[in-house]
Amino acid sequence: MRYILDTCTFLWRVLDDARFLPEVKAICLNPSARAHLSAASVWKIVIKFQLRKLQLPVSPDVLIHKECKRRNIQILPISESIIYNLLTLNWQHKDPFDRLIVAQAKTDDLTLITPDHAMQLYPVSTL
Repeated sequence: MRYILDTCTFLWRVLDDARFLPEVKAICLNPSARAHLSAASVWKIVIKFQLRKLQLPVSPDVLIHKECKRRNIQILPISESIIYNLLTLNWQHKDPFDRLIVAQAKTDDLTLITPDHAMQLYPVSTL
């Protein structure tokens, strides 16, 4: 299975947050699963950290690099086709970063792991 973590799911996983559900953890630990993180999530984390809306134990560049390497999570770039795929999405979700993540899941045929009900309403596979 190929999946993409939304921003909060990634953070819950790497920070061992109790909101990271055991069933999601089991999926992530499956050796045949390939985990991805959107560059949109990286961007969102950095902005929230700079605005002091997100506290992290270390700087985002250190945390994201270390945890992606440790957990074999590949960071995916935002391509032009992903940006154009935004044109096919309705506006049920207003967060531009989350919309990019949905468009990326749709474009790259990835299962989106998210607790966000608005993201789950889009025509992409979700968990």
